[in-house]
Amino acid sequence: MPRLALVLASLVVVVGCKTDNPNSCELIENHCEGAGTPDASPGDGAGGSDSSDGSDGSMACRGNDDCASMTGATVCDVAATPHVCVFCTEASHPMCTGTTPRCEAQQACTECTGDGDCGGTGVCLPDGSCAITDNIIHVTTLGANEDSCGSVTTPCALAAALRLARSPKNVIKLDDDGPYVGFTVSNTELIVDARGASIAGAVINRSLDFFVLAARTKANLTILGGILQGKSGEMTDGIKCDDATLTIVGSTIKENDLSAINATKCTLNIKKALINENSKSVSLVAGIVTNNGSSLTISQSRLFENHGGGINVNVNGGTFTIVGNAIYNNGTGGISGSAAGGISISTAESPANRLEFNTIANNQSSGGRSPGIDCVAGAFIARNNISRGNIISSVLPGTLGDQVSGNCKHAFSDIEQTLSTTTDGGNNLNVDPLFNADFSIMANSPVHGKADMNAVLDDLAKRDINGTLRASPADIGAYQAPPQ
Repeated sequence: MPRLALVLASLVVVVGCKTDNPNSCELIENHCEGAGTPDASPGDGAGGSDSSDGSDGSMACRGNDDCASMTGATVCDVAATPHVCVFCTEASHPMCTGTTPRCEAQQACTECTGDGDCGGTGVCLPDGSCAITDNIIHVTTLGANEDSCGSVTTPCALAAALRLARSPKNVIKLDDDGPYVGFTVSNTELIVDARGASIAGAVINRSLDFFVLAARTKANLTILGGILQGKSGEMTDGIKCDDATLTIVGSTIKENDLSAINATKCTLNIKKALINENSKSVSLVAGIVTNNGSSLTISQSRLFENHGGGINVNVNGGTFTIVGNAIYNNGTGGISGSAAGGISISTAESPANRLEFNTIANNQSSGGRSPGIDCVAGAFIARNNISRGNIISSVLPGTLGDQVSGNCKHAFSDIEQTLSTTTDGGNNLNVDPLFNADFSIMANSPVHGKADMNAVLDDLAKRDINGTLRASPADIGAYQAPPQ
C-alpha cells in the first residue's frame, strides 16, 4: 500500500505540471518527473509487467501493455534505462490534450510552442492548444479559388480562404512563404497563421487609406508570426486597426513608410513581436501609434530603429499596458526629427495603466520631450524600468536629454538623471546597468535584484523578454541577468 500511494502522488505532480513557457517548469513541486524513477531493472524477460522493488513506487516495463494497470502513467518510456512507465514521452503523448498538447523530455505535458507540436500541418494557438484540424483552411499563393478548397492537398488562394472563413472554421494557415497580398477583415473573428510567410507585395488602397493589413469594424483578428512589410514609396502603415480587436504574436513588422501599427478605437494585444525600421518616410510617426480610446497591451517585444520613435500612446480615455519590452535606437534628431524617442504617453489616469520592466535605451528626439520616456497620465507611477543613454540632437548632436519627463512618477527604476519631486516615486538608481550589445544585462549588473519586491509577477511579467523566469526580487528592465 505505501508503494501504491507513492505512485499516485507522483502522478498528481505530473498531471499538475502546466507552464506558461514550455521550456521549463517553474515550480519546484512541479518538477515534471515521470511516474517514478525505477530503482531496479526490468525482470528476467518473462511476459507481463515487472514492478520494481524500490520504495519510490516506480514500475519497470517492456511496452505500453505493461503500464496498462497504472492510472495515468500508461506509456512505457523505452528510451529510459531501465524502461519505466510515465505519463507521456516526446514520441508518445496520447494523454497530452487541450492547452497542453506537447510532451517534454521530463515526461510532462505542456503548451505547444510551434506548429511542429501540432503535427506540422496543424496550428499552434496563442493559448498553447492546437487548432482543431477541421477548423483549418490551408492556403498557398497558387491555391484554388473554389468553395471546396482548404485541405492540405487542395489549398485555397488567400482571397478564397477569406471568403470561406466562418466560425468555427476560421483558422487560415499560410502554407508557403508568399509573399501574400494584404487584406482587410471586418465584422468577423479570424486567426491567420503566417509563420514562415510574408504579407506584403501589393498595397490595398481604399478611400486613400493605405495599409498592408487592416482590422476593421468589429473584427477580431489574430496574426501568428510572419513578416508584414510595406511597399516602399506608397506611404503605408503596416497595420491599420479601427474599432476592432487585434492580437499579434511573434510577428515581424518592418520597413513600412508610416507606422508599423496605427490603432484607433482598437483593442491591441502584442506579444513577442519585432517592430523595426518603420516610419521610413515620415519621422513624426512612431512605430506604434494608438488614438481615440484604444487600449494597448504589449509584452516581450523589441522595438528598434523606428525613425519616428518607438511607441506613441495618445488614447484619450484608453489604456496602456507596456511590460517587459526592449525599446532602443528609435527616433531621429535635427530640426525635422522625431518628437518622440522611446515612449511618449499622453492620456488620462486609469488604474489599468502599467509601464514596468522595460529597457529604454539609446533613443533620440529632436527636443521638447524626453527622448526616453515622456509620460503624461495623471497620478501614475511607472516601475522597474531602465531609461539610459537617450539623447536630444536638435541643437548639439549626442546631447544627453532628460531620460524621463511629464507628470508621471518613476519608482524602483534605473534612470540616468537626477529626478525632480514631480517624477521621483522613490527607490530609484542612477547606475551603469552594464549592458551587453543587445541591451541585456551582465551577470554582475548593479540592477540585479533591485526591482520592487512587491512587483506583480503575473502572466505578463512572469518571464523576461527571453522567457527567463523572474523571481522576486527581480532585475530591473526587460532582461534577467544570467547566473553569476
